[in-house]
Amino acid sequence: MKTPAVQQKAMLGIALVVNAALTAGIVLAIASSDRSPVQWLILIALAIGLLAGCLMVPISWLPLVALVVFALGPQRLLPDVLQDFPPSAIVLLLWAARKLLTPTSSTAPRGSRALVGGLTLLLLLWMGFSTLFSIDRPSSIVWMLLFATATVPVVFLSDAVRERVVLVRGWSVFGAVLGAYAAVELVLARNIVYGYIYSFFGGDGQHWETYRASASLGSPVFAGMFFACSTAIALAQWASSRSRWGLVLLAANAAGLVATLTRGGYIAVAVAVVVGFLVSAVHRNRATIRVFLAGALVATVGLAVALAVPAVAARLLSTEASGSLTQRTRSIDIVVERSATLPPTGAGPDTSFLAMGRAILDLRFIENSYLQLLLSIGLVGVLLFVALLGAAWVSAFRRRDMEAIMLLTVFGASIGTYNAIDDQHGTVVVLGLVLLVALHGTRDALESPDAAERAGRSAGSDVPVPASTGTSETPPWAAVGPRRDRAEGARVHGTSY
Repeated sequence: MKTPAVQQKAMLGIALVVNAALTAGIVLAIASSDRSPVQWLILIALAIGLLAGCLMVPISWLPLVALVVFALGPQRLLPDVLQDFPPSAIVLLLWAARKLLTPTSSTAPRGSRALVGGLTLLLLLWMGFSTLFSIDRPSSIVWMLLFATATVPVVFLSDAVRERVVLVRGWSVFGAVLGAYAAVELVLARNIVYGYIYSFFGGDGQHWETYRASASLGSPVFAGMFFACSTAIALAQWASSRSRWGLVLLAANAAGLVATLTRGGYIAVAVAVVVGFLVSAVHRNRATIRVFLAGALVATVGLAVALAVPAVAARLLSTEASGSLTQRTRSIDIVVERSATLPPTGAGPDTSFLAMGRAILDLRFIENSYLQLLLSIGLVGVLLFVALLGAAWVSAFRRRDMEAIMLLTVFGASIGTYNAIDDQHGTVVVLGLVLLVALHGTRDALESPDAAERAGRSAGSDVPVPASTGTSETPPWAAVGPRRDRAEGARVHGTSY
């Protein structure tokens, strides 16, 4: 029988081999791209630094690292192979490998996660059938592997509670920093940092009739989805803590969302506020109801003020905005008509653009992820995907986990307003992170709200931290909860109200 020291050395050796293989693959991909020697040397150095850092940071930080890489990495400058399987997915893959090599890890989903796990496997099985008949089989295989990488570990690893804590705390803080940058970008009408990066590497930035902030995400539409998610988390955290620091984070994230001038992001947050109010009403939590009513009032006033800003008014009244709305409306009939000509399994994952044929010349893009999936994996695949999100939402609802409820609602609404899932592969990684937040808010034994309440009264905490997870991997800013949470006894596994 191997001693713990020998096991640790063996695990480290395996992790190093995996990391070296991934590093070699990324180096070859970058070196074969059409870049100058200086440019690809910089990219290779960044890739090696990222992968080395993934071995050095605590395991529980890696999902947050994947989010940061997704947000900060200029996707359009990457080689094609790294756009198909983005660096953020590689970070999640390394997290799963390190997690599985940890002796205390378990891969048996329990409680409501068993339903989500079953739906995930059914969806992957259906994607496999769809890939067999795909019109672009290599692209479909890569997309299916990416989806599996993003979803299977977060669904089937049963001890990712600490990762969830670090992720939600870090998401709101990171979003606030990026939101402040986006607000400055809108005021200056220039992307100071990433404008220079795109210029240096020969990339082309976004061009819009009215200037819209994109921060580091390359497009205001992608930035709108990111800031909508971070705003939802910050709002849920402030609803629980009602602290000044929480209000600052909420304001900074909301400022970033406003700066993108993305109507889809605005609508998604508005839907999340309504859902949060209704959930609070169902559970008869008067304090939270008042918070969401106040939030709705503030949002209404803020919208009125925003409409007075020339940039916002110009965007909403622009011919570009009206044309986009017309295109979204037309795409429904065109996509439904086109899907009727495809087999029940669809045209194959990641093929919605090709599946449109000559009709895409009129639409340019299918600005709705659900319509994209209807073309690529068929009606059954879309229903399984929606059921997957719905099962995760119900799991969060049963635990009264407002962070997860708000995040899932915003994400589900946001991807219905642009070409997110089938086209933009980095968004698939965000889907995995959203599921991590939704499924790991509490231990499965405490998924019943009554059981969680009893455990909180008996143990002085809503959900006790399992002893096997330890405490050394949680960063200081993630371990310290809001003011009221600290007074009540460390509500670290979700905003349970």
